[in-house]
Amino acid sequence: MSSEPLRPGDALLALLSSATEPVLLIAPFIKQDAMARLLGAIPNDIAVTCVTRWRPDEVAAGVSDLEVFDLIRSRAAGRLLLQPHLHAKLYRVGDRRLLGSANISGRALGWHEPANLEILLAVDGSNDALDLFEQDLFATVMPASPQVRDAVALAAAAIAATMPKSGWKVVPSTQTVLSSSYWLPTCPRPDLMYRVYAGTIGDMLLANSRILGENDLAFLEPPAGLSDRNFHAYIGAMLRQVRWIQDLDQLTTQGLTDTVAATTIAASLPPDHDFSPEALWNVTKDWLMHFYPNQYDRVPAGEMLRKKRQTI
Repeated sequence: MSSEPLRPGDALLALLSSATEPVLLIAPFIKQDAMARLLGAIPNDIAVTCVTRWRPDEVAAGVSDLEVFDLIRSRAAGRLLLQPHLHAKLYRVGDRRLLGSANISGRALGWHEPANLEILLAVDGSNDALDLFEQDLFATVMPASPQVRDAVALAAAAIAATMPKSGWKVVPSTQTVLSSSYWLPTCPRPDLMYRVYAGTIGDMLLANSRILGENDLAFLEPPAGLSDRNFHAYIGAMLRQVRWIQDLDQLTTQGLTDTVAATTIAASLPPDHDFSPEALWNVTKDWLMHFYPNQYDRVPAGEMLRKKRQTI
């Protein structure tokens, strides 16, 4: 029986909680909640150095939190350094390291769904290349300060005021099939998805569709400010990249019955989910018909979905 893979954040917590030497955290994007969780795992007497970058546009977009400055300063031996062109992610305690793709955020570390698909690789012992990287890094950093933080905050606020807004937000739902390892749409009204995105659904009778739609958008991640037409094109392009939808699409060439579709979905569903395979197929079928209106036929009475000439 296979066990669940270790989330990047759990591996990082294990490294930090065992620290007996100074800790080094290097990541361009840092969110307050994730950093607080990491700092809480580090023994209080251990010095912490953190290197990140503060670009006003990124702070305005919400990928980094300036509040991290106060979190680091609250430690007796904590310092925050800035490097505006930082891209590397590296976490070190003594000569034990984790390096890879994960920033310090809930999604990057696997703590929030939908989690990013990230990697942190353990590299222990002496490593000349990594030592040289750190040498180059520390030759180009500058310390964060209240003055720098406030200047970035002011610029970020000005940028945020001009950025397009989306009306949707992720609302935790007791019904969801939403993770980095599996997703199919759950909102039964694909015709309402743009209104969910724009935040214009006020009818309480549509509350369930709105909540499920918001969870679907959390997986698809449309950028703010799209028109109805561009939103439709964006969702269509993203659905082309969802493996589980592609698997179903391939079966529609000869005609996909509801029974076969439900069986196919059941074989891929993760153990913890809230929808029946039949319900997921009914919703997915409606999404395919809505976002690709000229590519499928429903025959007869919706019991089979058959692909036309085009593919998705």
